[in-house]
Amino acid sequence: MTKTDVLVKNMVGRLQEKGLKVLYAKCDGFTNPEKLQGAEPDVIGWDSDKELLHVGLVADSKIINSDSTQKKIDILGKLSMGSGSSKGTHIPFYLGMPQDIENEDRYFAEKLTSQNSVLQLKL
Repeated sequence: MTKTDVLVKNMVGRLQEKGLKVLYAKCDGFTNPEKLQGAEPDVIGWDSDKELLHVGLVADSKIINSDSTQKKIDILGKLSMGSGSSKGTHIPFYLGMPQDIENEDRYFAEKLTSQNSVLQLKL
C-alpha cells in the first residue's frame, strides 16, 4: 500500500467520523471518483441531513507544490451544489496531509487553503 493509499483511507475514516457517507474514494472498497469540473478528487462524501456533497484531496510533500495539485485545489475549493435543497451552497473541500509534512510544505498548503476556502485535515 502506497503512502497516498494510506492517506486516502485515513481521509475516508475522518469523513465517516463526521457522519458523512463516503460515496467514492480512490481506495479498496469504493468506486473511483469522477472529475468535478475537470478536477478529480480522492474522496467524495455525502451529508444526507444537509443534502450536501463533501470532497477531499490528499497531498504529501512530493505533490503539494505541483501545478496539477494547485489546479485541483483551485477548482475543488470553489465548487457549489448545482441541484437539490442545497443548490448554490459551497461544497466543503478538505485537503488531507500527513502529520509529518515538512514545515515549508505545510506553510505552502496553508497559503493555498486560505485563498480557496479549504479545510485542512491532518491524516
